[in-house]
Amino acid sequence: MGFMRLLRRAGFVLLALVMLLAGTWCSVAIWYQSGAGEPLRGFLTGTAATLTLIAVVFLATRRRWIIAAIYSVAVGAFLVWWASISPANDRNWAPEVARSLTATIAGDQVVVNNVRDFTWRSDFDFDQRWEQRTYYLSHLIDADLIMSYWMGEAIAHTIISFGFDNGERLASSIETRKESDESYSSIAGFFKQYELAIVAADGSLPVSMTRQHRPTPIPTSQRGFERAFQCLTEVAGIRNSNKRRSRRRARHLDCRRRTVQFRHPGRARHLEL
Repeated sequence: MGFMRLLRRAGFVLLALVMLLAGTWCSVAIWYQSGAGEPLRGFLTGTAATLTLIAVVFLATRRRWIIAAIYSVAVGAFLVWWASISPANDRNWAPEVARSLTATIAGDQVVVNNVRDFTWRSDFDFDQRWEQRTYYLSHLIDADLIMSYWMGEAIAHTIISFGFDNGERLASSIETRKESDESYSSIAGFFKQYELAIVAADGSLPVSMTRQHRPTPIPTSQRGFERAFQCLTEVAGIRNSNKRRSRRRARHLDCRRRTVQFRHPGRARHLEL
């Protein structure tokens, strides 16, 4: 009897922890996604947190299962609302991510639209210039995978730079697409605060080289370079003259990733797009 009572209490403690974690997550999500002004957001967030605490306290009463059922329904309703939040392409974007990569493939020729060719003086001071470029898959000669570390060794921004036999390079990366009045927050990124943009940039890197940027040549065949370049444009949403036009989709920061594998005798490397 004592063991069963101990087991039941452990179950209640576990249930309380699950409810507290779910309530905390829901409260933070409401703060970032309610769309209300800061005072109202604070009120809604506080209300959600308070209701969670009340529900946990009621687990100590005889009506605990009724409270747990009501709480489960409330969380279910929240998840329905959460699933309805969709990314968009038509917001007032920050200028450096105002345009996203698109491309048209016609056999060997790839016409890349919205190539960012900015003149940078600082992260916030730059001259804007967007261009259309034409490349040929058969002229690809190399590719560099660059890791831009910005929080020690744990987190890095991935860039791939394609080189052509005429000396040109096209660099591309998947960037957080902030709106003009937004600042970046790692926490907000977990709560659908930002969309993604696949950005193509002129030159060897879309950002200035520092000691924090580590380019690594990707050993592979000519076909490997071509496939990687095609995959990049397909992920962005291409218009292919040989296929039906693909539908461009906006993506949140937690979008599904795609992997390209570069094969080389004795080695294999993966690039996630």
